[in-house]
Amino acid sequence: MRESDIPRTSFDGPGRDMQAVWDALVHDAKVFLAVVSRAGTLLFVNGRAARELGASRSSLVGRSLSEFFPDDWFAERLEFINKALETGEPVIVKGMRGGSWTRTTFRAMPGETDESQEQVLIVCRPSSELDPEHRRAGETGVFLAKCQTKGQLDSLTQRELELLRYIGQGFSTAEIAKRLHRSVKTIEWHRVSLGSKLGVSNRVELARIAIQSGLCNLDDTACPA
Repeated sequence: MRESDIPRTSFDGPGRDMQAVWDALVHDAKVFLAVVSRAGTLLFVNGRAARELGASRSSLVGRSLSEFFPDDWFAERLEFINKALETGEPVIVKGMRGGSWTRTTFRAMPGETDESQEQVLIVCRPSSELDPEHRRAGETGVFLAKCQTKGQLDSLTQRELELLRYIGQGFSTAEIAKRLHRSVKTIEWHRVSLGSKLGVSNRVELARIAIQSGLCNLDDTACPA
């Protein structure tokens, strides 16, 4: 990026009376947090965001999100950034990034009327398909991302994803066979094939992947059929 391309703006953080709240969000919440311009230029990132983007916090300021994500992914997120600025309302987006479900909120930061100085706060945290926002996708302010990156799950079929979800939920092979109307032998064969695709050798590792990806929620007693 040329120096002339960097917006002549800076992010100075909140007022002194909100400093404790801001520090808690940036450091204690352990979420991906960034402040960006309308064009998607990074103006501020916390430590978690810097680690996920693979660079130091100082080196990320002034760079575009387009450098770190596919073009279609960036274009869609840019739409969410602009929607948050135009409506003044938070935009909540559910989607899979790198094989893990996330809940990302785009929120316009108050105080700027000049378009070149407008800023949006992005907060992204791990989520699940079973979170309330996922069920409400399509309602005002809640969206299911069209552009998603499934990571290691991208090679799995819908049936394999369903099997992985049940394994993560803790169902036995016999219970899964009953739910999917298949024989125990067939389910066991699919489990071995699933482990081969994901590079793991046992149910414990498969369950870990399912939980990490957000395919299941340990607070629920059963996965959706």
